[in-house]
Amino acid sequence: MRTIVIAAVLVVIAAGSVHAGEPGETILDEASPFRCHFRWATPLVRKGDDLKPFTKRVGWGDLVCDTPPPAERWTATDFDDGGWVHWKGPALRHARLTPAGYSGRVLVYDYGLTMFYKYQFDYARSPALALQCMRGRFTVDDPRKMRNLKLSLAYRGGVVVYVNGKEIARGHLPVGDVTADTLAEDYPTEAFLKPGGRKPLSGYASDSGRFPDRLRLRVRRLENIAIPASALRKGTNVLAVEVHRAPYISKKGAMSWGTCCLIRLKLIASAGVRPNVSKLTGLTVWTRPTATFTTPLDCPDPHELLEPLRIIAARNGSFTGQVIVGSEKPLRGLGATISELKQVDGDGGIPASSVKRFYPSVLRGHGPRFDPLAETPPAEVPPIKLRKRLKGKGLHPAAIQPIWLKIAVSADAAPGEYRGTLTICTPRRVEVPVELKVIDWRLPDPKNYATHVALVQSPDTLALTYDTPQWSEKHWTLIERSFKYLAEVGNKYLWIPLICKTNFGNEQSMVRWIRQADGGFTHDYSIMDRYVDLALKYITPDVVCLYVWDRYAGGSYAGKIVGDGGTGVKVTLLDPKTGKVEEFEGPKYTDKAASTAFWKPVVEQVKTRLTRRGLGKAMMLGTFSENATPRKEVVEFYKELWPAARWIENGHPVMRSLYGQPIGYHTSVYIGLFKAPPVWDPKRKCGWRREVPSDIFPRAGGPATINPLCPNRPLGVHRITIEAALLAGHSGLGRVGADFWSVPVKLAGHSRHNKGNTVQARYPESAWSQLDFYTATDALLARGPAGAISTARFEMVREGVQEAEARIFIEKALCDPAQCRRMGAALVKRSQEMLNERARMIRAACVSRGWHWYESLAPALSEKLFTTAAAVAGK
Repeated sequence: MRTIVIAAVLVVIAAGSVHAGEPGETILDEASPFRCHFRWATPLVRKGDDLKPFTKRVGWGDLVCDTPPPAERWTATDFDDGGWVHWKGPALRHARLTPAGYSGRVLVYDYGLTMFYKYQFDYARSPALALQCMRGRFTVDDPRKMRNLKLSLAYRGGVVVYVNGKEIARGHLPVGDVTADTLAEDYPTEAFLKPGGRKPLSGYASDSGRFPDRLRLRVRRLENIAIPASALRKGTNVLAVEVHRAPYISKKGAMSWGTCCLIRLKLIASAGVRPNVSKLTGLTVWTRPTATFTTPLDCPDPHELLEPLRIIAARNGSFTGQVIVGSEKPLRGLGATISELKQVDGDGGIPASSVKRFYPSVLRGHGPRFDPLAETPPAEVPPIKLRKRLKGKGLHPAAIQPIWLKIAVSADAAPGEYRGTLTICTPRRVEVPVELKVIDWRLPDPKNYATHVALVQSPDTLALTYDTPQWSEKHWTLIERSFKYLAEVGNKYLWIPLICKTNFGNEQSMVRWIRQADGGFTHDYSIMDRYVDLALKYITPDVVCLYVWDRYAGGSYAGKIVGDGGTGVKVTLLDPKTGKVEEFEGPKYTDKAASTAFWKPVVEQVKTRLTRRGLGKAMMLGTFSENATPRKEVVEFYKELWPAARWIENGHPVMRSLYGQPIGYHTSVYIGLFKAPPVWDPKRKCGWRREVPSDIFPRAGGPATINPLCPNRPLGVHRITIEAALLAGHSGLGRVGADFWSVPVKLAGHSRHNKGNTVQARYPESAWSQLDFYTATDALLARGPAGAISTARFEMVREGVQEAEARIFIEKALCDPAQCRRMGAALVKRSQEMLNERARMIRAACVSRGWHWYESLAPALSEKLFTTAAAVAGK
């Protein structure tokens, strides 16, 4: 929950130190380990004496959402907050601010966590944040020896402070009982509007320098609250802070900031109290959900004991867990072994061979954060190096190494609880209990998934990355390794470039033309055949893209006609005697007679070969967007050549046809978020119902859209993308790179838009500008020493697909009256309520940018989902 602090700090206008001039040692501050609960709700607007929920559209969608308040007695010392999200440091109070108090760019780069916070800015200032609850621990050896324990806070909205369940202070809240719905005092209109009362005040740099006095009104404070010894106990004590929202004024644009957020916190004492700061002392081991990104600045709460590694699973799937090892000194000789997982109440077992161990490495330039899942441990993990300007600012460098487990649960595994031990080998051995719960529901085989995943594999990237000749045996081994990963998500997309230099960046066509003495051509299909056969070994595509056109071959680009019919299509010419290949320019599509002679034998032969492999219904022509569209003559040419042909479209709108030719598959940018589900509706949009696959192409957008699955995005985005797409009426995820990594060579003529140096769109004549998928997600896999390896992002997408399959299974039953009768009214209602709850949680995360909040809920929500699927299957 580091992002909440950041967003809050950004709007503090010359706040200075929250705690000014008081002596004492810092016991807790906003960078200390906290557990947090967030409640999201539709913002409230004050109009006269009335309060009304704000349900109008804002940007890409509305802010309608509702999630539960915390459990009762959450402020008590013995309350179990294990399911709450971890507050994520570091000490952001040291961020440099401009004189006016706002500098987003400085804050982003000051900690070397490039772009990590920038995309999460909306999270804390979301108008949908209604309640923020925080629990922090500190130790008192003897309350009678405690001296000068004082608390200072800066916040937005209103606040109540508790110590060990007893209220100590409150600010900007009414007297009497406080509930989750209690509102903070209204802000004056000056906090929302510029002078004159007509234009909204944003709080960004442009306004902060001009209206600092008005922006200061947004920050409220409680200073030097004395905490009496009578409120303390010997041992662990709990400081609980509850922040409440304030309503908005009825003015367009007033919701540019959140009225509920903790900004700064400092608890100090001069004696008798031990500090709780983010600092490791000695070898420390702790567990975290894999849905939470780990960074080299993570640190556990020393008051929390080592928890067992708990994993929720269903049969015929793979599931992950994470243990983190840390020390203030370098970690050397790190490794881990896993025992057999034995069934608690039975004779079943999961062998150690079914459990893979990964050692995530830091992906530089995107955090830094741990993402690539290396299969061997590093020889040494040094403490992270802090930049000079950060030293002495409360940050404590440490050596951090996560260890991931990926457990493959067989289709016939006995349901129940399993126990085992993960032994971490360092200079000393640490044993971590592993608890696996297998729920009695069987996932389909990935080839049979109803979810549509369309990741694009890049042969050219592999050849360049590993410096191997294209189509050599080593190259084929690398390609097969990538396809093995695509099999895990049930990938349904395969592309066959029949021309060179497409938008996907292929240098060669997979069909090679062989010039004959009479000037005609024969063709070599060996590369295409082998590529297709290798793919079919692992995936069952329902979309096979025969890539026959790109914008250089004649069409419009950004609304302008490209040349006079474009240029001739570019294909690969093969010399069968020498094996050498070269680029050859064929006829323009506008030359109908020449193009027919050139393309008809190839198209017919490709159709025959693919139909023989069971892909007749999957073949489509590709690919275009509303930004790069083929000329009408091109479409009509293929209509005559192949009357039943369908096209593939990737763009913003959902198109139904192209000059009368049907669209067989499309991906959409900026999908609208699904509406909040008040009650179950069997007629609601369900992505699995679509006859024509329609996937989302995830790019950065407004609060109602799914964001890119880039290395700098939270793992919660990756976890929910598939299910959010299904709820919005789309089939799944598409136009996403699997292995389009930055290549280690300079690409000649590279598109000026492509900052990542991927082969995708490396040819300017086929670049699509902001519709190139390197602008969103170019690689869900990472480069390893011998080919592609998995990433934390890929694993979260994969587990999200598994959860989507469970949702689809239940939804299909609920949409079938006969199956509902067999299920019975009680189970039908329970299933509907569970699916609605998941939809509300996913919607709240999308609306609020509360990804880390959702990540903490993922294990419990998964257990409910699989348990319900098991109950439905039992009927």
